Amino acid sequence: MKKLENEEKSRAILGIIGARVEEVRKEKGLSQLELAKKCNIKSLTREKINYIERNLQGRKIQVDELVEIVKALDSDPGYLLGLKKEKTTDTNNTENDSIVGLEEYKAVLYYNKNILTDKLENIENSVNQRKTLGNTDVQRIIFLIYYIDYLKDKRAEQDEYVGFLVRKHEQSILTARAECEKILHYNKHKDVKIDFERIRTIKIILNELENHSQYQLEKQLKTVMADMTNTALEDDKYFYEIKKFTDEQYKK
Repeated sequence: MKKLENEEKSRAILGIIGARVEEVRKEKGLSQLELAKKCNIKSLTREKINYIERNLQGRKIQVDELVEIVKALDSDPGYLLGLKKEKTTDTNNTENDSIVGLEEYKAVLYYNKNILTDKLENIENSVNQRKTLGNTDVQRIIFLIYYIDYLKDKRAEQDEYVGFLVRKHEQSILTARAECEKILHYNKHKDVKIDFERIRTIKIILNELENHSQYQLEKQLKTVMADMTNTALEDDKYFYEIKKFTDEQYKK
């Protein structure tokens, strides 16, 4: 009985999220297909966007999918989650990001699944063929160096677990950074020897960071949903939104 009650509460909250995703999507003038294409994740198809917006059973939204939707819609996460009654228009203000760690999680995903995969492989192929690297490729490596420095300095001080990971993989991190520096000088000195496998070793720490960030984010989302449920039980804050959502579903 308790499990069924919790499922119903969760479904109502996810209904609010789905309704607001649909609202913001339409405000942006995007179809479900167009939103799916803007999201850099294969699981977010047009059909999945439809499931999320209509809150259909069987295909609940995942954390990484929520991250991509927020990014694609360039909207206030707090509003999409139902934490705010009004949208914040200044999306560049990090204080408006109501989900602590959302930007951190996006950064880890970007470096781990973008730069350190296909992008690095393309750079390696160019180096092997003695081709000149384009400015975009060089910029990606500069960003990677910045991120490595951020991890081993500032981020390690902010998070005890990250500090542990940095100390554990310190040699690999320093070696990967040194190889990245070689890439920056490659265009002028094409005879430089670059060990790309040493750069890829930092994927080990980024994989652990990705899991850590996702765990922290999921924990906060659960807290957010619990808070939303308690608020709804106490003062019916979401009564009209849930009623509107329910009515719309029955009309479809």
